[in-house]
Amino acid sequence: MNEPELHLVLTQIVALLSDAGRDDKASWLKDRLTLLRDPAHGNERRQSVLAELHSAVPGMGGLVDLRLEPRAAGLSPQRAREQLLPLADRLYELTS
Repeated sequence: MNEPELHLVLTQIVALLSDAGRDDKASWLKDRLTLLRDPAHGNERRQSVLAELHSAVPGMGGLVDLRLEPRAAGLSPQRAREQLLPLADRLYELTS
């Protein structure tokens, strides 16, 4: 797994979700990113976080199913979704 890329993708998703009115999901993902970056957590906890992230992408209530209501000027719901989907796909691949 490419750890720097995973951190980058998560950071980008957190920023996009914050801009798109989904602070709840952004906060949850940011918490998972913090756990991944903390070397005090063992491999078992790390694997658990990766599994959580993997399962948070598809399905009802997953990243690809979120209703986005952007607050940022120039970011429409459609544009936010166009940005989110490839990031979500990459997160899914990175956490496989």
